[in-house]
Amino acid sequence: MMLRLIAGATILLALAGHVAAQETPSSAQGRLRVRDLGVKIGVYQPGPLNAITDVAGVRVGQVTLVEADDVRTGVTAILPHDGNMLQDRVAAAVHAYNAFGKLVGATQVNELGELETPVLLTNTLSVWDAARALAEWMLGLPGNQDVRSVNPVVGETNDGWLSDIRGMHVKAAHVIRALDSARGGPVWRELHGLTSEPQASAGRHGSCMIVVATDAPLDSRQLGRLAKRAVLGMARAGSSGSNGSSDYAIAFSTTSRSSPQRFTAGTPSLSRLSEEELSPLFEAAIEATEEAIDNSILRATTVHGRDGHVVPAIPIDRVREVMKKYGR
Repeated sequence: MMLRLIAGATILLALAGHVAAQETPSSAQGRLRVRDLGVKIGVYQPGPLNAITDVAGVRVGQVTLVEADDVRTGVTAILPHDGNMLQDRVAAAVHAYNAFGKLVGATQVNELGELETPVLLTNTLSVWDAARALAEWMLGLPGNQDVRSVNPVVGETNDGWLSDIRGMHVKAAHVIRALDSARGGPVWRELHGLTSEPQASAGRHGSCMIVVATDAPLDSRQLGRLAKRAVLGMARAGSSGSNGSSDYAIAFSTTSRSSPQRFTAGTPSLSRLSEEELSPLFEAAIEATEEAIDNSILRATTVHGRDGHVVPAIPIDRVREVMKKYGR
């Protein structure tokens, strides 16, 4: 079994990495991930791609919006499998570490213990437009013609430092494109660098959406325990969980599946790991979160946004010098 993670907020703000790549085609050259610097996070080895798509069936799609000098936003779609999720749901749970945010659909996920749509990540003021687009996309899938309710799950971070967030530039067409273009493979190569708001200019209030995927057979309660541990990876990466930081973790299992008819007579109960077998998964979730955040910082390229705001890239050469100084 494998456990891989994608740090949702950093994927949202990775849109900034696309900006730099478009402004200077060679700007992403030389941007590294933490293991490229010889740093090994924790004790577990990553999968071959070191991405959430190492978990079989998981796909990711993303649309970046770069317009004029003040639109730096977009939407990311994470699909647990390639089927109809309303008819083939996955066990899931949400942990709100600091609920200073808008996570549409979270209460139903925790109430029923399942995820019935892909997970979308976008900017704060585009959550509701994205949720409607996701609902319409789900209702339009073959087999859903008689469905009268759907629970879209949409998380957010505030990209207003770089982008005209009040313009609500993410539209239904962008959401649909992200969903329809979702695929497996080395996602980080497509999304380039990931970034966060600069500490000095934008304050210490950046948010983080963590999405944990595993093929371990866990039920929703166990996935809730896993999601809680993932947040510890933020602390190991240096986060203090400030007042204005909306920090959530969503965890799902691709092998713990159910359908609306699962309570019919004779339906076997889902098998799951014992509680004693969870500790290695807890540790892996923490390590994966920490490494995803470290990679997001290292892969980021310098981005210019609205009102002359700039998010500078971490200088790789300087990082190497510091590591050498301390014997790393």
